Amino acid sequence: MIRFDHVSKRYPTGQAALRDVSFSIEKNEWVFITGHSGAGKSTLIKLIACIETASSGVVSLNGHGLDRLSRTQLARHRQNMGVIFQHPTLLHDQPVFDNVALPLRVAALSRREIERSVLTALDQVGLLDRRHALPAALSGGEQQRVGIARAMVAKPALILADEPTGNLDASLSKNMLELLFTLHRSGATVLLATHDLTLIEDLPYRRLHLAVGLLEERLVLKSEHGA
Repeated sequence: MIRFDHVSKRYPTGQAALRDVSFSIEKNEWVFITGHSGAGKSTLIKLIACIETASSGVVSLNGHGLDRLSRTQLARHRQNMGVIFQHPTLLHDQPVFDNVALPLRVAALSRREIERSVLTALDQVGLLDRRHALPAALSGGEQQRVGIARAMVAKPALILADEPTGNLDASLSKNMLELLFTLHRSGATVLLATHDLTLIEDLPYRRLHLAVGLLEERLVLKSEHGA
């Protein structure tokens, strides 16, 4: 599904965020990207999300290079993808409900379908009673949960999560993972970047480890979880 072929990313400042990275991820696979802050995890996520472009090498999805997608293909790629950012990018002049509804409105769903899906997603992240609030009235953890609900509301085929538990306590972090497990069991491919190894130490999924932009280690473990 996702393939990196000798991908490097260097920013105009000269910083090499990724260096000659190659790997592949299959459909419906769950993969953790680990590494310390600054290792290149966020850059890797942004390349798949088409927020950044590679300096060299090829990032491809289903055999198609992401740098060669037409505008229509790019829009379709983004509609089939949910991204959970470390710092959620919310529309601060719009209430929680409308922030979560955004992907569904882009997909031109009916008002009834949007309302049902958004209320379900907000209930799952424990924010149903905050649906009319503006983001400025929410705590950092609540804003993160709005971002999680928005990423999951359309049940996308691909979930990209960049340090999604950074603003959540241990209990909410566990709940967030359970929600992602539910999407994974329904067929979604999940790529989750984290530096918090305590969060994933008991989860025997494949891990790709980055160190200063280099893919240092590949670990594949078999698991019954989510089967």
